[in-house]
Amino acid sequence: MRVTNNMIMNTTKSNINRNKIEVDRMNTQMSTQKKIDVPSDDPVIAVRSLRLRSTLNQIDQYLNTNVKDAESWIEMTQSSLTTLNSVLDKIHTQCNDGSNTYLTQSDRNTILTQLKQLRDQIYQEGNNDYAGRTIFTGYKTNTTLTFQTDSKASYTITEPSSYENIEEKDYYTHTFESFSDVPANEPAADVDKVTIQRIRLSYNAIKNPTDITFTYKMQNGTTATEVLDTTGAGASANGFTFKQMTSSDLNAADYAVGDDKVILNTDTGELLLGKNAADFIRSNKASVSVTYDKTGFNEGELRPEHYFNCTDKTDAANPVKYINYNENGERMYQDINYYIGNNQSITVNTLAADTFNASIGRDVDELSDAVQFAMDAYDTLEKIKAMQSSERYSSDADQEMLSKWYDAAKRQSDYANQNMQDLYNAKLTTVDNYTKDVNLALTTVGAKGQRLDLVKNRLESNMTTVEKLKSDNEDRDLSDIVIDYTASYTAYQAALQAASKVQEQTLLDYL
Repeated sequence: MRVTNNMIMNTTKSNINRNKIEVDRMNTQMSTQKKIDVPSDDPVIAVRSLRLRSTLNQIDQYLNTNVKDAESWIEMTQSSLTTLNSVLDKIHTQCNDGSNTYLTQSDRNTILTQLKQLRDQIYQEGNNDYAGRTIFTGYKTNTTLTFQTDSKASYTITEPSSYENIEEKDYYTHTFESFSDVPANEPAADVDKVTIQRIRLSYNAIKNPTDITFTYKMQNGTTATEVLDTTGAGASANGFTFKQMTSSDLNAADYAVGDDKVILNTDTGELLLGKNAADFIRSNKASVSVTYDKTGFNEGELRPEHYFNCTDKTDAANPVKYINYNENGERMYQDINYYIGNNQSITVNTLAADTFNASIGRDVDELSDAVQFAMDAYDTLEKIKAMQSSERYSSDADQEMLSKWYDAAKRQSDYANQNMQDLYNAKLTTVDNYTKDVNLALTTVGAKGQRLDLVKNRLESNMTTVEKLKSDNEDRDLSDIVIDYTASYTAYQAALQAASKVQEQTLLDYL
């Protein structure tokens, strides 16, 4: 084969250029400490690198965003529930103190002051938010749990209840307040106590009941519905009659008679049950549903949309309907899920309906009313005693009249004290049950926190592993690069020296 000078020169230049490219590649690796600069350098490494980087981005999203957000949400929930637990513990202490036999007026006043403060705090914890989202209101994170100011909002509410919520309540008739002068007439009747069974609704000052139903199981296993005629026009299928009344309308006869009667006190929001009606609901383990209107809410009262099926009619032209129970009467849970791994999620929220029971506030109100009743009755009794000792009322007629009113006031005070003791003693168990619900929620939240810790540890381990794989795939040790660079540069220098001698002789050297 004939080799020309041009062929030698072209080959020499090609070899020099190839060595120069290698030197440049080693120089780039020395600067970046990466195996490749562009995908075409090594497609296998490039593809593997893309996959590892994508995996790292996913792990980083789960670890440093999703898991951290979930941890913060759960920590806020745990803090609120812990505070609620503390509030309930203080209410329990007040119930224990109030159930004592001997209490001074100062003791009662202390209990009342404490209860009022605790009442304001109960649901405030339910308004806590994380990053501007209320944590106990399900999907309605832009809405607080309670009304923040007095509101004229109007709702139609369908409130579910059941036979388990039937309880006995003592009511007092012919009660009276203190007076500044000797009354002209004797007490109309002795103060008397009437015990009746009731289902208490979540709100007072209600109106326009449109649907009161009992749903129960029949002997053959099927369900049936007992509907009360809320117009009061006639009896239901089982003979129950309905009557809508206010507190001022109710008298001893309404409480004492009517085994088949069901009375809705719209002032207090209580469904008063005659003996037969209560027995029917209990024996059939019936669920109870009451639909009514409620207009006007005080600051701190619960918003109905977080607890019941209801329609906000504040803007009559644009009513808003809220659904919390399905057609089978089952609560619809509004879970907020955070993805914390591939095909792995965790529910971070807790619904207020499961922890901030709508009855807690109503129970505290009744406790406050009971101690206020006892304080007022005591003051009335003391006022009459003072009048009996006053020279102004020393006449036989005044003394005789005051004596009769004193007997009535003494009976009223004894009833009030006994009512306070009995109620406070009964509410000890009630508050314990509320505390159990909160403790259960705290346990659930704590378990979620532990799960997040495990997931966090796994993600951190996964990130370390993937980062090592990524480094092994992409990176080169600097010492290895220096060795390869030195070898490449030496080869390049040798190529230059060899090239310099290729054309030292020409044809002229042979002439």
